[in-house]
Amino acid sequence: MHSLRRLLIVGFFTIVFISSVREYVPVLYAASLTMVRDLISTSAPSTAATHTIQFTLSHGVPVSGKIVITPEAGMFGIPAGFSFTDVDVLVSTGGPYNDRALAAAPAATSDGISIVTGSSGSITITLNSTVALDEGSSVRVLLGTHATVGGMGSISLINPSSPGSYRVRVATFDASSVAIDASQTLIAVVAPVTNSLANENVP
Repeated sequence: MHSLRRLLIVGFFTIVFISSVREYVPVLYAASLTMVRDLISTSAPSTAATHTIQFTLSHGVPVSGKIVITPEAGMFGIPAGFSFTDVDVLVSTGGPYNDRALAAAPAATSDGISIVTGSSGSITITLNSTVALDEGSSVRVLLGTHATVGGMGSISLINPSSPGSYRVRVATFDASSVAIDASQTLIAVVAPVTNSLANENVP
């Protein structure tokens, strides 16, 4: 009887110990992209604006990996019709920036661009199956009418309707959609300044 009780007590504490060890297993999170910034062509509310997003990779992105750009949900507008022709992707490994070939879907030599339009949209760049992005590479993404590589851009994102600061998130993933790096930057939307003297007679 005493032996059975002793075995039950040892078994209980063994289960507690194992549960405690499992509870404190460290969780790995994605690292941060560096030097993230977004230059917009205009800060006016509710106005079409081009975006030039630039960042440096803390870790490489393998072939068929992804770069996902997500403007703050409910604030920016990605118009219907926005497509890969409105996107450019350029990469530098220390020298000049070089364009990557783009298409509507990824292929052996072209990155694929998929768009979720609307006020809670996103832009996903899926790398081709041949050329990866190396750690430390600088990436520049053009969104809007200043894109030229896949065709002349004709549509830009729409700024939020109210003045303020708004987030644009950039994240990278491997081919299995496992997170690699992520970060965000802020852009400012500012109401236009009017000149109160414009309509007055100045002596």
